[in-house]
Amino acid sequence: MSVIFRKMNEKEITKIYETRMTKDFPPMELKPLHNIIDMMEQGIYESLFVYDQEPVGYALVLLPRGISYGLLDYLGTFSENRNQGYGGQVLKELRKYYQDRTLMIESEYPEDAPDRKMAVRRLQFYQRNGAVDTGVESRIFGAHYVNLILSGQQNDMICALPPAEEVKDVLVQLYTGMLPDEEKRRKYLEFWIKKSS
Repeated sequence: MSVIFRKMNEKEITKIYETRMTKDFPPMELKPLHNIIDMMEQGIYESLFVYDQEPVGYALVLLPRGISYGLLDYLGTFSENRNQGYGGQVLKELRKYYQDRTLMIESEYPEDAPDRKMAVRRLQFYQRNGAVDTGVESRIFGAHYVNLILSGQQNDMICALPPAEEVKDVLVQLYTGMLPDEEKRRKYLEFWIKKSS
């Protein structure tokens, strides 16, 4: 199995958002469609179709200018293509596709998730496929997240995990690009380093 990516246009992301994403993600995790389109127009956000001869899913990625990090904002496999190994393959190919970036991934914190079992499965899926817990958590518009890194690979070597303080700073930068309004950021965003047990 080999997947490739193709960038979506506004009409295509609108259709995917309305027919797939609204079913694949809880409402509190979905940003408004107009925000996604605005960021695409600014050139800091890519909406990708995932293909294996035909579309099998999608990946939406924030790519702010001036930093070497990005955020895998949404990853979805079409319901008819699930449990066939596409998700893991997509993460592997995203490492190559964005080899000049380190991708951050947010995964809902299981204990606070409306669907705890689904949150555990998502977190385990990312970890099984090479994502590493950064030790930084966040609360974004009320949703509690574990923040992971899916770093680029050079010669099959995974890059070292940056310090938690750096990860926290990167998350602030990523969200400053997505939500320029400082007052809204103070009101709706929170980032912290987990306490060691």
